[in-house]
Amino acid sequence: MIKKLILESTQSIPGITPNFGGFMSECAVFCFGSEQHLAGVKIKIKTEDQSQQYEVFWNTEITDTMRRTMNDPERTTEYGAMCIAILMTLELTEYKGFEVSKKKTGIDFWLFKEDTDDLDLSASARLEISGIRKASTQNTLSSRLKVKKNQVNQSSSTGLPAYIAITEFSKPEAAFVKK
Repeated sequence: MIKKLILESTQSIPGITPNFGGFMSECAVFCFGSEQHLAGVKIKIKTEDQSQQYEVFWNTEITDTMRRTMNDPERTTEYGAMCIAILMTLELTEYKGFEVSKKKTGIDFWLFKEDTDDLDLSASARLEISGIRKASTQNTLSSRLKVKKNQVNQSSSTGLPAYIAITEFSKPEAAFVKK
């Protein structure tokens, strides 16, 4: 049985506002759509020890206003990849809460086991995210993974496990590994 990822579900994630979650899901919809994919597209997610197939669904329609909003491919891909990474984290780990990290930490989010918005909790893990709209011979999941493994070292003094999530939208495929 193939599992499902629903992009709009990022609008109800602890630690993320509904508007930010909605923006990330719109970016993911646009990334898939720009690569000629429709709702129900299959994505292969590779972890350290296995590969799983998921179907990705959404109800958001791509409009002219969305095209204008998503006019920066790099930024749109980054936020679209955040949407997929959050959904992968919820599917593949015990972490249920998120907090956006500050710049220069080498990560994008702090992860929490509890599904609460309580700011007094301590983070339990780290999450670094990267997106590729269309892979090339120089820009692949594996090459990006090497870069990101080094990048998360900036916050390794925390002693917390780090997860790295990379999404490629044209094939589509993703990697989700623990460092």
